[in-house]
Amino acid sequence: MKNVLKDIIKELMDAKNFLILAHHNADIDAVSSMLALKEAFKEKMRFPDIGVAESVSRAAQDIVGDEKILINPSPEGYDAVLVLDTPSQEQLEPIKVNEIHGRLLLIDHHSPGNLERFADMAYIDPDAKSTSEIIYEMIKEMGCEITEKIATYIITGIVADTSHLKLADEKTFLLMAELLPKTGKDYYEILELLYTDVDISERIAIVKAASRMNAYRLGDVIIVFSTVGSFEASAARSLLRLGADIAVVANLDKKSIRISGRARRHLSERIHLADDIFSKIEKLIGGSAGGHDSAASANGTRPENLDKVFEKMLLLFEEKLGEKPEKL
Repeated sequence: MKNVLKDIIKELMDAKNFLILAHHNADIDAVSSMLALKEAFKEKMRFPDIGVAESVSRAAQDIVGDEKILINPSPEGYDAVLVLDTPSQEQLEPIKVNEIHGRLLLIDHHSPGNLERFADMAYIDPDAKSTSEIIYEMIKEMGCEITEKIATYIITGIVADTSHLKLADEKTFLLMAELLPKTGKDYYEILELLYTDVDISERIAIVKAASRMNAYRLGDVIIVFSTVGSFEASAARSLLRLGADIAVVANLDKKSIRISGRARRHLSERIHLADDIFSKIEKLIGGSAGGHDSAASANGTRPENLDKVFEKMLLLFEEKLGEKPEKL
C-alpha cells in the first residue's frame, strides 16, 4: 500500500498542474487534508489548486480562513486530479468524472465506492480513522517538514472525523502524540478551532427530524428513520443523542436523494452500516453508497423510492440483528 502512495506522489510531482478535489459540503477532514497537502507541495515549489463540489460545510469554513477554495472547478486542463475523502462520483456532482482528462487519483478512508473504478490509481484504507491520517503519512513520505500549519490542519481533521477522539484507535493516539507538540497548541486550543455555533436552520432541521421520525425496536436495538430538507448528517447524530442506537435520515428534493446513517459504536461487531445496509440500496436510489461500520451515506437520483428504501433497510436490519421489528 505504501508503494501506491509513492506512485501517487510521483504522478503529482510529474504533473505540470493539478487539482486537489473533495466532495460536496466538504467536512473538516476533507478540507484539512486538502490544505495540509497544499502546504506540503509548496515546500516542493508546486502550487496546486484546491476545490470542492457545491460548498464547504459550515463547520469547516473557519478552518479554511483566507485560503482560496474553488467551488465546482472544471477539471479540464489539469494533468492530474487528486480526489480526497470521496468514495462516489455522485458526491462530486455537478463536477463530472468524465470531464477529467488528466490522471484521476484517489485517496480515501471510506469503504470503496463507484469512484474507484474510474481512478487511474487509488489508495483506500478503511482502517484509517480519517483521510487526514493518510495525508499525514503521505506528507512524511514526501520528506516535507511538518510545520505548525500542516500539523494543525492534520490534527483538526483527525479530531473532527473521530468525533473528538471517541472513535480513535491506538494508531490515532500515537499520531496525536506525535502531532500535538508540532502545532504549538494544547488540546483545548485544538477543540476551540473546531467549535461552531449551531445556527437556527440546523437546529430547525434537527427538531424536524425528531418530530418526523419512525422508531422501531429490534430486540435491544432502537432504529429510527426520518427526513429533513438539509443537515441530514447532523440530524442523524442528534437522533443518537436522543436515544436511538441507529439513525437513518434522508434529505430529498424532486431530482435527488441523500441519506445519512449513524450507529452506536458498540453495534460495530454485529452490523457494518456501510457494507451490510447502505451498499444494498444503491440500485433503489439510482446512485452509490459508502462509509464505515458506524457511519454511512448514500447519494442517488430516485427520491421517489424513499419509502421502498426505508422498507428494505428495515428488512436488512432485521436479517442482520435476527430480531423482528416492533414499531414504537
